[in-house]
Amino acid sequence: MQRWNVLLTSYRNERDFLLEELDNYPGTFTPVEFRDVLIGFVKDKKQLLEAVKENYIPSLSRLIPLDSTFHFRIGTFKEKVQEAIDPLTKKIGKEDTFAVRCERRGFEGELSSQEIEREIGSYVWKKLEARSINPEVDLEDPDLLIVIEIVGPRAGVGLIDKELREKYEVIQV
Repeated sequence: MQRWNVLLTSYRNERDFLLEELDNYPGTFTPVEFRDVLIGFVKDKKQLLEAVKENYIPSLSRLIPLDSTFHFRIGTFKEKVQEAIDPLTKKIGKEDTFAVRCERRGFEGELSSQEIEREIGSYVWKKLEARSINPEVDLEDPDLLIVIEIVGPRAGVGLIDKELREKYEVIQV
């Protein structure tokens, strides 16, 4: 199983150009079975974000930093995503608003991005209430955004704060 902690997308039909341009950046980047999608592993995600901000990559559409990744089967997805999100919920404070966003590639008809967002949002809500936090969801501009990226039988989750989203326009969720 390949380690990965970033997901990148290119503009339409520019994945090979993006892969070539990424040769100049630290890390390993691999195309996956979905058009215009790469997964990668870098030692320092902020360093990659800074490098991309300083050096425009014309074919790069999005870059999503992830905190953890896992393989799953349909029957194990819910349990595995909850397990991956548990440490992230501990970073949500009393004053923070949050939202959950999911991008699904594969499993059409078997997994629904909207349903995952609702179920995981409810799961996070209950986790916060258990910590005596009165949760507040902000779907437009949350302080903290929980991202779930599904790439076939692989998935990654990350917690992206508003400051990071504002600083790096390539983070588009």
